[in-house]
Amino acid sequence: MSAFDKIYRSALPMKFFTKGWGKPSTLLKLIENFKSVSMLKKFEQFAGGDFPIVVDMRTEHKNTVLVEGSFVSPFERALTNVMDAENSIARFQLVLPKEWSTKYKPICIHLAGTGDHTYSRRRFFLANRLLSDGIGSLIVMNPFYWKRKPKDQK
Repeated sequence: MSAFDKIYRSALPMKFFTKGWGKPSTLLKLIENFKSVSMLKKFEQFAGGDFPIVVDMRTEHKNTVLVEGSFVSPFERALTNVMDAENSIARFQLVLPKEWSTKYKPICIHLAGTGDHTYSRRRFFLANRLLSDGIGSLIVMNPFYWKRKPKDQK
């Protein structure tokens, strides 16, 4: 664990990333490039356009269609080789009604809270309940969590 991690951890009462956040060089690269990606004009340049989606799995249940997939993160497009390989691919789970009740297809985007490493909590408590109202859900996996967690992060 780096000295930065030890100092930071000592100030926090919570038990997140107790053995380090990952490579200090990744954090430094993100800090160095924060200004360029936080400007709206710059953001529009790298976030716009086509992001091909890879469908890893599609499962149909009685009333539900479940799709898991991935795409190259817009951050990777903006800051090539700043993110670890695990973080450069954004991952998601799409929970849809098998048959839509209207011509509209509303979808709610669920971002993870701190400590929410998988899709299951958001799918169970949020997405499944929205399905009964004919609303689909896009559950996004946060960087540095679960499958997007760098190998050296503990």
